[in-house]
Amino acid sequence: MSQLRLGGIVVLLVATTALLGITWASRADDPYWAAERFLRSRGLEVIRSQDLRPLNQLPATEVSLMLLGEREQMSATQAQTLLAWVYAGGRLLVAAQGYWAPGGASDPLLDPLNIRLLNAYASAGGRLTAARSTLTELYLETDTAPLLMGFAPGRHLEDADDLAQSWANSPQGTHMLQLNMGAGTLTVVSDTGLWRNRAVGQFDNAWLLWYLNQGRQVVMQYREPAPATLQQLAAYPATLASTLVVLSLLAWWGATHWPQRRPKPAPALGTPAEGYRRAGREQLLRGLREDIQRCARRRHPGFGQLPVAGQWQLLAKLAATSTSTIAQALRPHPGEHLSAAAFRQQVAQLQAIRNAL
Repeated sequence: MSQLRLGGIVVLLVATTALLGITWASRADDPYWAAERFLRSRGLEVIRSQDLRPLNQLPATEVSLMLLGEREQMSATQAQTLLAWVYAGGRLLVAAQGYWAPGGASDPLLDPLNIRLLNAYASAGGRLTAARSTLTELYLETDTAPLLMGFAPGRHLEDADDLAQSWANSPQGTHMLQLNMGAGTLTVVSDTGLWRNRAVGQFDNAWLLWYLNQGRQVVMQYREPAPATLQQLAAYPATLASTLVVLSLLAWWGATHWPQRRPKPAPALGTPAEGYRRAGREQLLRGLREDIQRCARRRHPGFGQLPVAGQWQLLAKLAATSTSTIAQALRPHPGEHLSAAAFRQQVAQLQAIRNAL
């Protein structure tokens, strides 16, 4: 038995070493690995996430979110929640996705702001003005020469409502817009290719990455590509055989030692009364928000046609309060457990807004 265990340990060490080497090699499949390493080298803390749960764990004023993943599944409620987070002091960087076309796919995050991604070549009839460079220029107040970034040419960001306070252009179009929203900042870029592994070190690409995230904890949100470990294992039969042996030994060990271990009791589920109470709270908050919407439509007939940001600004004006207060009060909390104190505070905020209207 001891020899079997010793052999299993040896095989486990060999397989683990091989798997670590394969995992390190597969990091090249992660398109933003170099960007993460650069930010860490500049002293910034980076959190990798496939969802937005880290935003609920830290104050909005301390976080810079890079929303790098696809947004086809983002709902209007999720978009409003994210914009409310920005108004509360969050710093959000997002890339426009898909060329805009009348009746085309919607973007619940940028459509309310009337920010669109256009095909610069199609807009110019395929005849763009010749230029010595396609690099994007960004001018800062402290520098006499512009910074140069390698955004993808042929893309142009249209700010239909002229909401941006600053922007960066190339001879082909606008590639970056920056909006001050409440206490936070929204940065929209035409693409994120300049921060992928092979491009992050070119021109001033890496410097811009640091400039947009400086002084904050960075959350890089996107779904990583499917791991290539299994494909690489198939290319290395010896490693695959070692891995199968290790799995067999682990299965044998679990089968022989499982009767000696007692499973931990499952945590008790919430009582039905707690579920009813939570549902009642959500219904009350939803009713107050609907009352505010009705009052606002009576005071301002065109309220329903305004974008979300415009609705919050108008409500702040009508209720004589700040936009960040409106955003915090109207922010939905789907599936989020509110403490009794937080629930009472939000009810008081909503009632105050309704009474002011």
